[in-house]
Order: sequence, then structure tokens, then C-alpha cells
Amino acid sequence: LLFGSDPTPGIVSVLADRSGRAQVWRRADGRVVHEEDSFLNWFFLAQPELLRGLPVEELDRAILESRPALPPGLVGLIPLDGANNYGYLVLTDRFDEVERTVVEAVREAHERGRLSQHLSELMYVRPAVEQYLTITGRTYFKSMTYADISRLQFDLETNSLDSASGNIFMVAIKDSGGFTAVLDTATMTEAELIAEFARIVRERDPDVIENHNIFEFDLRFLISRAEALGVPLPLGRDGSTFSESRDSVKVGANSDSFTRYSLAGREIIDTYHATKRYSAIQRDLRSNGLKETARYFGVARPERVYIDGAQIWPTFQHDPELVRAYCLDDVDEVDRLSPILLASSFAVASMVPKAYERIATAGTGQGLIEPLLVRAYVAGGHSLPLGKSVGSFPGGRTGVFVTGIIENVVKADVASLYPSIMLTERIAPESDHAGAYLGLLGELTDRRLRHKAEARRADAAAEERWFHNAMQAAMKVLINSFYGMLGASFALFCDKASAERVTARGRQILQLVLDELRARGAIPIEADTDGVLFSMPPRTRGGAWTFDDESALIEEIDAALPAGVRLEHDGRYRAMYSYMEKNYALLDYPAEGGTGAPQAERLRLVGAAFRSSRTEQFIERFVSQALRDLLEGRAGQVQDLYRATCNDLRMMRVPVEDVCVTMPLTKDPQRYALGERKEEPYEVWLGAGNTQWKSGTRIQYYQARSGKRLLGAGAADYDASYYVSRLRAICVQRLEKAFSPDDLATIFSESPGLFDPTADTIRPRFVTYAEPLGAEPEGELDVEELAAAE
Repeated sequence: LLFGSDPTPGIVSVLADRSGRAQVWRRADGRVVHEEDSFLNWFFLAQPELLRGLPVEELDRAILESRPALPPGLVGLIPLDGANNYGYLVLTDRFDEVERTVVEAVREAHERGRLSQHLSELMYVRPAVEQYLTITGRTYFKSMTYADISRLQFDLETNSLDSASGNIFMVAIKDSGGFTAVLDTATMTEAELIAEFARIVRERDPDVIENHNIFEFDLRFLISRAEALGVPLPLGRDGSTFSESRDSVKVGANSDSFTRYSLAGREIIDTYHATKRYSAIQRDLRSNGLKETARYFGVARPERVYIDGAQIWPTFQHDPELVRAYCLDDVDEVDRLSPILLASSFAVASMVPKAYERIATAGTGQGLIEPLLVRAYVAGGHSLPLGKSVGSFPGGRTGVFVTGIIENVVKADVASLYPSIMLTERIAPESDHAGAYLGLLGELTDRRLRHKAEARRADAAAEERWFHNAMQAAMKVLINSFYGMLGASFALFCDKASAERVTARGRQILQLVLDELRARGAIPIEADTDGVLFSMPPRTRGGAWTFDDESALIEEIDAALPAGVRLEHDGRYRAMYSYMEKNYALLDYPAEGGTGAPQAERLRLVGAAFRSSRTEQFIERFVSQALRDLLEGRAGQVQDLYRATCNDLRMMRVPVEDVCVTMPLTKDPQRYALGERKEEPYEVWLGAGNTQWKSGTRIQYYQARSGKRLLGAGAADYDASYYVSRLRAICVQRLEKAFSPDDLATIFSESPGLFDPTADTIRPRFVTYAEPLGAEPEGELDVEELAAAE
């Protein structure tokens, strides 16, 4: 049910087609084994008469208990159990012909007015690789750890962003076997460089090829230059070259389109996609670029070489060794980011019948849970339901009960609230006649707990601990996606009534938690679907609250919750600034250093109000320091900080890069040219005389004294008055919940007024609300974002 029926280990790539042929590459005993296989393509069908004129033979469902087979050319038709929409499974080794027959039959029926359903309501099809993995019960990476796969990273350096006018002058290569190389045009022509790169890839024979923004730049540029120079790129394991298709990557609530390049026998992974998916949920990552991401995750080496993008080619002219070091650092960081960002996708691939490279970009609900359920329905011979519009319905219980500064803060979460409700109250889609929905959810939940326990074992080896952590994290992603299937319009197993039951029960449970907190004197600060931030009640005796005190309080409340629902301690903080819903700052308690001395508290900023690429770095730093002063009890110092910053701006002591905004150019030149609306970042770039860029390029620009927006490189003529005004406006807005209006006016004035209160009399405040701000249940949920957030 969870891992498929075939235990074949070591599958690292699969290529399948619509005529029942498959190529499988496996790692066995340290080498790659290539196998050819055959299978029957399949699809679900609503009306068997759409197969008219074909040699159809009706088969018993029992044929699905093992790998099914048919005489060549025969079309198998299996009536399925249950009364769902897709009541038949079609098996064939002539898929294209059978599909054309069905499409033509539907077209003719529409023309004659005999049929009103769309083709998608009559025929349900999965891609060929998924068909192969589903019908055979196979999955990728069984009995493997991340260290077992062979990964190769490469990075191009070019003298232009346009392959029509530019060249590749360098490529750095690294792989998980310890190999590194740098090729550049100081010792060979561009054509020789590309040919040597192709030779190395085939010689090193990686299972996975990786880079940051590999699809939108490196592969596109490489393929274009190879074609222009007449250099073949037979990088597939069967000697074939790249295939190309349009695809999309699920990023939070959105799907971003991109051009996917594929190779037979190898999986291509873009760590840029993985970073975007991560930052859509963990919003404190300011930029998705490689350097910022590497620093964020702590994998950037202290000696790492940094060169501004526009200076790489000029630097190569006089210091090629520096650029070689820079390029190698790039691939090293991709290598280090890969296991951090892709561990859960790797583990999911051992369960979900889908190619690893597709799992890395798929949404959680329809992209991952649906293939699992479809496999169960194929194997069990069950009819498949039709997705429908769900519409809106009340979501989770959310609201802000306190704004301002508050101390002794604790975060408590109901562990996997919606999955727990579904399991304990047996809530499943009405159409799930096979019982696979709760069966899978229960199995995942049990196995995740076992993997967590194994990861915590004191004697577990590092690799073993990594494996168990990756598996439990992957299972958590899947577990928290099951609710998404209920609430997502047009998902196969969507069910509005069941989804409403889950969210209604979730609101009741969270309200019970809030009531129990208040009964014990605690102060709820913010509730969000399955958790609550609260302040501990005033102590009746001296001393500070301890973790054990907080845990005891949470355990008391947990005892009052329904069976199967667990409230857990999920964090403790010295102080919090509550600004608005899902936007707040948290200050950790001091940590003990290695010498026993307390280390500086970590400040956590949550929400777009405090982290935005549209905010200049000097303002972001100011807000961060001001919040630290506030939360550490130094409210009066905010005024000194403000006046010092204004003075630095007027004296031009703030570096120009700190007054720049950093914005991505997400559209390529062609797409932007076709648009009707002018957008500031693109106009600044074009105004500087640039005509080309690659999608994802991030530019920095600022406001000059002239009032124009200019690129930031090397400039020093920014409009100080503009930035002083902007600093004040943003800070007054961001900190308005921490001070009274009079105190705000005093703090954010450049010079003291005659009757202004002194800084040492300014005190931060907090306000409680009889009715929480944003107290209404959320509207229609974005279930993909909810699953990822949980």
C-alpha cells in the first residue's frame, strides 16, 4: 500500500513509453545495471463503448493480483468494483491507437449531441513512467540512502546572458565520488570545452545531475551553444540527448512554469526550485539565490570566493584562478545544499510511483497523495472517483488576541491536528470504497513514529540517523497532505462534507485549548489552525518559568483533549512582539555557550512585514535591531538608533548597496516585451542599457538625488532625504503596536522637541482584545500551502 508490491532495490531512473517498453537503471553492488522491461499501459475509463472497433477482451479483476499480461494487440477491459465514475481499467500495448480511438469517439458523440462530458471526465491517464511504476509496484531508491546515489553538479560561466551573442568560457564539475574539474577557454576552445564536459559526464556516469537554476539557465545555454557549434551532447545513459517539455513547479500556493530538460537514465534536479519551495513556507529566507541560500543554511565556507556577476568575465581576463575558485565554490555549495533541501523528496520517491525529478517539483496533494491512492485502486481493482468543484468552506481557527510586547511566551501545537482528527473519527472521502485513504494515513503515521524513535536512538550511526530523519520528514509531508485531498477542488478524492467535518472539529479542539489556557491564567496571543502562542500566567512565587513548568501546563491541557489528539510543547521564548496575524518577532532565551557563558539570544522574525525583498537592507537591519532592543528591555535605545541612522544617511555614510532594493527578473526578455504593463525592476535594467537577462536574475537599484531609479553598482549619489522619510514611514508602521502614538512620534523624530518625554520614560505596551483580530475562520484553504506549513 505504501511502498508498492515489488521490492526491487536500487532503482535510480526509469524511462517508459506508450508502447509498453521500459528501461530501468539500478545501482547494485556499486555499479549501474541497465534492464529492459515490458508492461501493459493502462488508463481508467468511464464508458466501455468508447473502445468500439478495437479487439477488446473483458478480464477478471483477479488478473491485477500479479503483473498482468495479454496477447499482443489485444485490449483488456476490466470492470472495476464500486460505483465511482471511472468504472473500467483498460490494459494495452498499443496505447496511442487506443487513446486516438477514445478521443475520436468522444468527439463524434459530442457532435451528435449524445455526450456532454469532457474527455477528462471519461478517461483518466497518468504519464508513462508512472504507469510503469504503478502497474509493476516498483518505486525508486528502495534500500538506498542519499549517499548511495551518484550525484554530479556543474556550473557554467558565460560572458553574456544571451546564448545567441555570448559564449561559455568556464564550467566547474563536482561529483559525490570526490571528482572535481574546471574547464575553461584559457586552454581550449568553447567547442572543445563542451565536448570535454560531455565526455566527463558520461565517464563519471551520475544518477542525478544538479545545479542552482539549472533549467532556466545552465542547460538552456549549454544546449544552445552546443547546437550553434555542432557539438553533440549524448549525455543520456542510452546515448541520447536532452528532451524538452513544459512543466511547472509547485511553490506554496502557486505553480511556476519552466522548461524541463530530461535525460534517459538520469534525474535532473534544480536546487533553485527546492529553495523556492522552502522559502515559500519558511519566509525568513530573504533570497533564493545560491549565495544567500548557502549562507542561510550554514554551508558557505568562510574562505568562499565572491565575485559580482557582472565582474566575472572581466575578472577572468586578468585573474582566471580567482574565477576558477569561485566557480568551484558554486558547485560545492550546490552539493552541500542538495541533501538538506532534497532529503524528503528522495525519501518520498521510495514510496510514490513517480520519477524522483518529478517528485522534487510536485505539489503534495494531487502530486503525491493521488498517485499513491491511484496505485492502490489499480492493484485492488476498484473504480476511481471523479474530482469536482469543492467551493469555499470555513477553515482553521485563527486570530490575534494580543498585540505589542509580551514576555514568557510558549508555543504549543496539536500534533498533526487534521490527520489525527481523520484517524480518530474515521473521516475519509465518501468515494473511497477501497478504504485506502485511512489505511495509508494510518500506516504513514505509525511508521513515522517508528522512524522518529530510531533516529533518536543514542547508538544510531550518523548515516542511519540521517535515513530515519529523512523518512520521518517525508512521511510528515505526506501525512499532512491527506487533508489537502479532501479540500482541493477537482482532486480525485475531494469531499467537501468530510473536509468541513475536519475543520469544524479542528476549530472546536483549538477553542478547547484556548479555554483551558485561560482557565489557568495564561494569556493566548495568537491562534493559527492547529497551534497557539501564549504567555505563561503570572507566578505566585518568585523565580522564572522553566521548560518543565511549561511542559507541565501543556500536559494538563493535553489531558483535557479528545483521545488521539496530542498537544505538544513546540518552543519557548523570552519575549514576543505581536504585530499582526502571522507577523511577529520572537526572542529566544539565552543559550549556554561552551564555556558556560550565555550566548546572544536569537531573534526570529516571522512574516512578510519583517522580511521582504522590497525593503532596503538598512531598514531591515534597523527594524531587526529595534525589535531586539525592545524585546531585551531597552526601548529607549530605539530613539538613539533612529537618530544615528538618519545622521549616517544624511552624511552619506550608509553604503549604496544598503539602500538598494533587490528584485528578481522572473520574466525573460521575450515574455516581458509581450506584456502590456511596465514594471519598475525591468525598466531600471533596460534604462541602464541592458537588453538581455536570464529568468531569476536579481538586480539591485536605488533612488538617486535626481529622483531616478538607478542600478546600484558603484554609485554614491542616493537621495538621503528620501531614505530618511522611508525609514521613518516603515518603522512607524512596523512598530505601531509596540508604542503609544505620542511615544512613536517622539522616538522617530530627528531632533528632540521642547516638551518631548525623555527616552527613559518610554515604555512599550501590549493590548488585549475582547474579540480576536481576524477571528473569523479562514476562507477557502490553499491546501498545498497548509500541508507544507504543517
